[in-house]
Amino acid sequence: MDSSNWQDFLASLGARLEAGEACDFGDAQAELKAAAADTVLAPLTQFGVIRATGEDAASFLHNLFSNDVQHLGRERAERCGFCSPKGRLLADFLIWREDQDYLLQLSSDIQPGMLKKLGMYVLRSKVKLSD
Repeated sequence: MDSSNWQDFLASLGARLEAGEACDFGDAQAELKAAAADTVLAPLTQFGVIRATGEDAASFLHNLFSNDVQHLGRERAERCGFCSPKGRLLADFLIWREDQDYLLQLSSDIQPGMLKKLGMYVLRSKVKLSD
């Protein structure tokens, strides 16, 4: 779903939008109470996702990230880091598996740069990265 369709969908549910982001759905106090007691719909537009597919995806990501990606189970997600060669943290994100694919959820403002940076390491690996 592209961003304009998503914004239309949120508006149809009564969202008050500012700069393309949902601020609330009319009654912030009631929303807070509902979130504490029930299941709620919350737009996560501040996040982006990178998908890694291919037969080398696990070993490719395992060699670049701080976690043991090769043994990541399908039933869990983990916080993970991507560091510079000097060990400085460049990005942190949530990683999980969906069938044979790996998904990285990270801040949408660093997602394009991270996709480009990871793409530099693909070389001959049988991996496809997409957003």
